[in-house]
Amino acid sequence: MGLFKLVAGWTGAGESGNDSRLTALKPSQLVLLTSDGSLTDMLEVLCNSKVEAEIKSSRSGTLGVAQSEFLGMEPGTAAIERNVWLKAGGRKLVYAHSIVPSSLLAKDLADDISGTEIPMGRILKGYYPFSMKDRIEIGIVLSDDIAGNLAIPPDTPLWARRYRLSVLSPERNGSVRAMITEVFSLDLLGMPVFG
Repeated sequence: MGLFKLVAGWTGAGESGNDSRLTALKPSQLVLLTSDGSLTDMLEVLCNSKVEAEIKSSRSGTLGVAQSEFLGMEPGTAAIERNVWLKAGGRKLVYAHSIVPSSLLAKDLADDISGTEIPMGRILKGYYPFSMKDRIEIGIVLSDDIAGNLAIPPDTPLWARRYRLSVLSPERNGSVRAMITEVFSLDLLGMPVFG
């Protein structure tokens, strides 16, 4: 099955005003799902606590067809797949699944992404000062693994978003793209309402 199963399709963040599933969310919750700003910074403000990344897994692989289409790259491109929990005050808040084509990375950056317990945005900001999120989409997922880590029933639907992160550094003559999917805990967004 994979890490999670999409149970309510991806909706573009620009179309979120037409999505009846979002009407129960508070404005601060809606911002977490739709903003192109730093999730880590927003979580630190909301929780009044430093956000840390707990690496669950990190491995080398290649881009599949769907991933390569989302990133605008060739299938089979070498990539790093990273799964982390973003935590604040000891609480697990967001499960982040990142796929970063490694052919675009300097070795030191690839090492940091693979093994450093720092949120992805903070790692990239240290190397590349300019970043942009696009193709932000909102969905509802199920995940036995994520639910188990949150100590909730496995059939509990959870809010998720995915986006393409692009960073550019004129000084380094390069750019990096990543596909990131973030699954939000019930503590942050509550349970999605279908309908």
